Amino acid sequence: MSCGCVKGLSEEEARRRVSEVLLVATTDSRGLVGASSAYVQHNPQLRMDLWYYRAFVARAHRKSNRGVTLAMTGRDRPRERFVKRRGHACGGGDLEGGERRLKRHFDDALWLPTDFTFIGENQRGDHVRVHYFPGALAPPLL
Repeated sequence: MSCGCVKGLSEEEARRRVSEVLLVATTDSRGLVGASSAYVQHNPQLRMDLWYYRAFVARAHRKSNRGVTLAMTGRDRPRERFVKRRGHACGGGDLEGGERRLKRHFDDALWLPTDFTFIGENQRGDHVRVHYFPGALAPPLL
């Protein structure tokens, strides 16, 4: 297995992430053009566990709607489980993006139709966005 599709992603890391894959995007001829994954991590800024989403879309397909589709469907799967009270108790999802074109052209505080809201930047300067699931509770006051 070679992982030359994502610059800087080692084969070892790609293998580790296989269990985190949520979706794959293909062309009509079944060619792979993108994938998304998610993992649970504590967000210290919000003081709660969130699903952290990642998505990759091949350069030739980035102007299509595949990235938005991966983001929306990737957001919906854990949200449905949360609403039905199955699975992890994470109250939302985190989406962090550092790609310059995204930051420049999609700089609205609320990303519609994905429903992710800008809450700041991380240490790398990536935009950090959050989506709260229906019924999620704020963490207790300190």
